[in-house]
Amino acid sequence: MAKSLSLLGAAGLLLMAVTANAASTYFPFVMPWDDGLPGTATDVSFLNRKPAGVDGPVVARNGHFVTKGNGAPVKFIAVNFAGPSAFPEHADAEKVAARLAKLGVNLVRLHHMDNSWGVGKNLWDWSYKDRQHFDPKQIDKVEYLIAQLKKQGIYVNVNLHVSREFSEADGFPASIKQLGYAKRIDNYDRRMIALQKDYARDLLTHKNPYTGLSLAVDPCVVVVEINNENSLVGDGWAKLGADLDQTPEPFRSELIGFWNDWLLKKYGSDAGLRAAWNAGNTPPGPSLITSSSAWSIEAQGNSSATISTTSRAEAGAAPDAEITVARIDDTVWHVQSHITGLNLKEGAAYTLVFRAKADKPRTMSAGAGLDQADWHNVGLTATVPLTTEWKTVRLPFTAHSVVAAHCRVAFQLGNADGKVWISGLTLSPGRDPAPGPGQALSAKSVAIPENSTPRAGGDWLRFLSDTERTYTEEMRAYLQKSLGVQASIMDSQISWGGVAGLYREAASPIVDNHSYWQHPSFPGKPWDSQD
Repeated sequence: MAKSLSLLGAAGLLLMAVTANAASTYFPFVMPWDDGLPGTATDVSFLNRKPAGVDGPVVARNGHFVTKGNGAPVKFIAVNFAGPSAFPEHADAEKVAARLAKLGVNLVRLHHMDNSWGVGKNLWDWSYKDRQHFDPKQIDKVEYLIAQLKKQGIYVNVNLHVSREFSEADGFPASIKQLGYAKRIDNYDRRMIALQKDYARDLLTHKNPYTGLSLAVDPCVVVVEINNENSLVGDGWAKLGADLDQTPEPFRSELIGFWNDWLLKKYGSDAGLRAAWNAGNTPPGPSLITSSSAWSIEAQGNSSATISTTSRAEAGAAPDAEITVARIDDTVWHVQSHITGLNLKEGAAYTLVFRAKADKPRTMSAGAGLDQADWHNVGLTATVPLTTEWKTVRLPFTAHSVVAAHCRVAFQLGNADGKVWISGLTLSPGRDPAPGPGQALSAKSVAIPENSTPRAGGDWLRFLSDTERTYTEEMRAYLQKSLGVQASIMDSQISWGGVAGLYREAASPIVDNHSYWQHPSFPGKPWDSQD
């Protein structure tokens, strides 16, 4: 070890000596952001046909991008300009366009131009309270940028709805504040759709004074994206069709109204609906969990928790449980309480029912899985919000991948300390009939089937898929027929909505599916440009 250290030390001294002797021959090596000097060894701008669109619009043909004028194939090396990047000063726009061309870039995606991040970072005129008026200075900046990109043989991809936030000034109720970018809701709310059309009209039909063409007809525009990262069905990594029951009013009732209209058109009557939804369904029977079922508690890592139980008079439910989480760590499943040894049948329907409350508002996870390695889920995972008041929870599911006599019901509680009470826990084979009591098509009161029969759940996904496709087709028709857009039109990333994304984008000449190779992370304040 001593010899190794000695050799390393000698090598270090030798390197320092060489560096010192060569220091006088060094020179700064800088890659300027605005280097657009043509004719250098690193200049590949000659690859771009200039101006962009000189051979006519770029179209999709036989799985390839080609120019409409001569059928020449086109390949794109593209970058993304988000928010304020799309609004440089004129002098900077010239330098940026030349620099990109020199690097071989031939497509820029104009993204987040509808954001609400502040003055000068978007298209909005902030002297208005609404988000319906463009700032002429901002329009001028982005149109000059497009003209400079076009001059350098660089095409553009124009995004419409990305991060626009609607407000009361736009004619919405106060609950609009809960919706953020209003994704999903903007696929069916008529006011939102009308405002999206207005935005597209104002942006795409305005004549660019630097090109003499509007974006609707300028051949330098390759694609128009209707709605970034959006699907009424849901994103590709969540439970599709979920969470819409938590939409604030009046947007929730609006969706339920459309849902009931769709059901009435399909089934014609309440009788037809009930017959379809309950075909093959068995109402809940005797509970597999009884008063003799035993609770267990598990605390791993640095967590700590205890459980106490109280026997119930009736035999059809587990003993009442009081769970005290004294300490948590950074892993939710490190605190669990469960009832094990359950014998579930493959493919059978079950309904888990319980009442619960907590000493403070929190959530807990309820699920069904194996009680032995590899502990995999067997059909149920649900997040249950709790308050200090008792609430009844009903969670139907279909069991899969079971092991006889080795299934369990488990509650994960490692996300917060404090007390949780669970009472009247039962697990019954079968499902409640659907729709629920008092729900009728005639009153447009058939609820969102978050936990219902498989046929009801299937209809819900079909309704959402049909609704978002109708939105896509309406927006595409407006862009093409009313505004005269010549570019290829797509709605959103095809992975959003799962398989329903294929259905939504069926008429789109191109589709997009992308991921981030290195999404920015923010160790301090989220989305802080200084951090």
